[in-house]
Amino acid sequence: MSFDVHKHQLVCKHSKLSDADKEALLKQYEIKVQDLPKILK
Repeated sequence: MSFDVHKHQLVCKHSKLSDADKEALLKQYEIKVQDLPKILK
């Protein structure tokens, strides 16, 4: 049986952040871009 985890109902929707949202996130958590995990295709 194969199961696609990306189509499961509990997987949150992912989307790219705008530059302003990215800067706000980095400032809110006091982190740098290098501290975030990389998402590979």
